[in-house]
Amino acid sequence: MTDQACPVEWTPDLSVGIEAIDDDHKTFFVVVDLMQSAIRENPQNLEAILRSSITILQEYVNGHFLREERAMEAAGYAKLEEHRALHEEFKAKAQQIIETFNKITDHDEQNKVAQKLAEVVHSWICDHIAKVDMAYKDSLKAEHVDSRPLAFLSQEADEGGDDNDFDLLSMIPEDGPH
Repeated sequence: MTDQACPVEWTPDLSVGIEAIDDDHKTFFVVVDLMQSAIRENPQNLEAILRSSITILQEYVNGHFLREERAMEAAGYAKLEEHRALHEEFKAKAQQIIETFNKITDHDEQNKVAQKLAEVVHSWICDHIAKVDMAYKDSLKAEHVDSRPLAFLSQEADEGGDDNDFDLLSMIPEDGPH
């Protein structure tokens, strides 16, 4: 179950005041909704919907984290390394859940693991976007932020060859999750 005190949809009080970053954050809400809807309403298509969610999540994580970290660096944000560590922790958690999902063949167990991923993503919204990101709100300005579309930043992060890139798609067998 998700925390009812935590937002389940974007609200203006979650804004960091920079359109590109706010738009990225809004995407995260879409991913959570997509996963939770699939689990509740469409379990027979869960694998396909989760695969789509993973694609969106990968682009979000690689592109958004790069955008945010570069902006914090440009602004001289003192807590950049702490923030980056939280990003890495989230990547590791999500990767572990997807690896588990790929090993499961039982539909009910897949549903449980998919719910766990949805909870991790929702928790990220509650604990990171709604709280941690607010700490840099007054430090970052629009001129610090690369406002290119997230897809460009995600591709750039992928091309960077960083071993820490979030590459869930490489963990999914070509014939889809099992």
